[in-house]
Amino acid sequence: MKNRVNFNLAAPFFRHSLAHPGSVALFLDGKEYTYSDLAALASRIGAWLRERATGSGKSFRVGIL
Repeated sequence: MKNRVNFNLAAPFFRHSLAHPGSVALFLDGKEYTYSDLAALASRIGAWLRERATGSGKSFRVGIL
């Protein structure tokens, strides 16, 4: 059996975001976004998705890279 490499590309990014929340993570259309800005946005999107799933009887997954 071949050796498999199990590497989560998001893990180093996540660790860096925890260590440096005020660092610029994204520069888009002349605006800078810090890791904490992106975390807050992701949290709001997650809450929005959970609200829509509650009571619907459906489950879903969302992947973002």
